[in-house]
Amino acid sequence: ACSATPQSPSTTVYGDILRPMLASGVHFADPSRFAADPDWSRVYPQIPYLTLRLAGMACFYFDAPYCLSTIRPEHAGFYRRIYCSEQIGELRNYPGLNYKVVLYRADVSAIRERSFSRFPFFRSTPMEQRMLFETPGAGELAPLTI
Repeated sequence: ACSATPQSPSTTVYGDILRPMLASGVHFADPSRFAADPDWSRVYPQIPYLTLRLAGMACFYFDAPYCLSTIRPEHAGFYRRIYCSEQIGELRNYPGLNYKVVLYRADVSAIRERSFSRFPFFRSTPMEQRMLFETPGAGELAPLTI
């Protein structure tokens, strides 16, 4: 999200915190509604990491200094451990969910190299990022879909 396109999953619930940041020129990636199916994650425990790889790719492609996570409180330890995320929003209701969430923020530049050394598969090439996020030219097909 940025000042030109301020709507994101997290601004729905934490607009009072995030809109002033956006108005001051700060922008961020907000992959908050990425989720891994618990049943599949038990069979393939790598699935949550694959969804997070996409979040990282978005941060790098869009040069976002922060990555937001609107999460269940019981998942906070994972985000603090993997991304050194810090809580910036208190427990709130999220429309459409039957549980409360908290808002966390990771500083992308502070964790980039640490994440790559710990999880080498988080690395992506500029071409991969363009294939996922670049808007195709007139008459061109999008190269990848998710």
